[in-house]
Amino acid sequence: MVLVSRKIYFYSIILWLICLYPCKSIAINYYWVGGTGSWSDINHWATTSGGTINHLQVPTAFDDVIFDTSSFSATNQTVTVNSANPVCRDMNWTGARFTPKFTGLNTLRVYGSLKLIPAMNWNYTGQIYFESTSPGRTITSAGKIFYSITFQGIGGEWTLMDALNITVSSNLISGSLITNNQNVNCQSFYCTSSNARSLILGSSIITVGSIYSTSSRLYLIGDNLSLDPGTSIFKVLGKNTSLNQPRNIVSILGSSALSLHNIEITNTNPYCVSNVDLTCEIQSKTTFHKMTISGKQFYLSYYSSTNAKIIIDSLLIMGDCSKTFDNSYKLKINEIICSQNAELFLNVDQQDTIKNLLFNGYQCTINGINAKFHKAILNRDSYINGSNTFDSLTFAPGYRYELSSASTQTINTKFSAEGACSGNSNYSPPVF
Repeated sequence: MVLVSRKIYFYSIILWLICLYPCKSIAINYYWVGGTGSWSDINHWATTSGGTINHLQVPTAFDDVIFDTSSFSATNQTVTVNSANPVCRDMNWTGARFTPKFTGLNTLRVYGSLKLIPAMNWNYTGQIYFESTSPGRTITSAGKIFYSITFQGIGGEWTLMDALNITVSSNLISGSLITNNQNVNCQSFYCTSSNARSLILGSSIITVGSIYSTSSRLYLIGDNLSLDPGTSIFKVLGKNTSLNQPRNIVSILGSSALSLHNIEITNTNPYCVSNVDLTCEIQSKTTFHKMTISGKQFYLSYYSSTNAKIIIDSLLIMGDCSKTFDNSYKLKINEIICSQNAELFLNVDQQDTIKNLLFNGYQCTINGINAKFHKAILNRDSYINGSNTFDSLTFAPGYRYELSSASTQTINTKFSAEGACSGNSNYSPPVF
């Protein structure tokens, strides 16, 4: 009786230790064999490369799936993912021969790394979720195009080993995405959850949308987002086909400050049509090294927030149609260079500072309320409304300039205007 009690006590201790310190799951290799087949068919999942002993179940989130030299025996053999919830840890196609195909439409969840090869056909039209909770994961897409990708894994980290091409959207919900200087192409780029996220961009070019896109969008929420822009460029392009309904193509929201290096926004509408704008809404303090606006109509739209401050080192405005900047923001711009046939509407007030403005576009309208300019060179037809302060103001000969009545333009240092003058003017030179 005492012996039995001791055994019970001993096994109780072992069970207690197992519960207290559970064993870490060990990844098991799943080797694809037999050529064409379905993910759910365990007869295609061997325990060794080219082996005949099969696993007793389909891969789990702890298992690595491997497609290698022994997986296929003829050209265009196909792996079809037919499981309702296909998962794996790593997926590796290194060494696979005969240009196999991978197809399916259900959501695929990868808890580790993904490595594709050029000599394969990726026909998978389902979403892919990368859900690792560990650092050190890598993605090699080998030029293949994914339908939609979501990164969500608290503590997860994914590094791109080559360019990433996505038909629909890329979404960072949690974890860290390191683009590793690789380019990214997608219809929309989202980083919008409230979870802790890290985005390290290096020198990557992230292209969002295309000339045909009517739903492309760059959408960032700064709260709990660590963004290292490096020398990256966001190229955001698309068009709006809805009359009298502006479309937000860039949204930067939240209460935390963000910095981006370069952003290029292009409205690809074929014609200048009134009230068919692409808009950019910014809620937080956001700094841009360089912002380029081109194509058709653009509107930096109003967003009600006390944190909405925009700092731009260099703003380039090109293309044609109207480009409007709303005075609901606190604007601090080092230089604005406007060219081609763009029509600039600059709505500024006392909270804004424009250091240098060089206008060579179609027509410039400054709607100011005690706004401050360091140097403004207006080389085309221009209208200045409201009272403003310029350290230096230059008008070019041969163009029309109108200053609104009942307002004062204060010029601290230099005023240059050549050519014929018509109408009433009241200019008081500075006294030194």
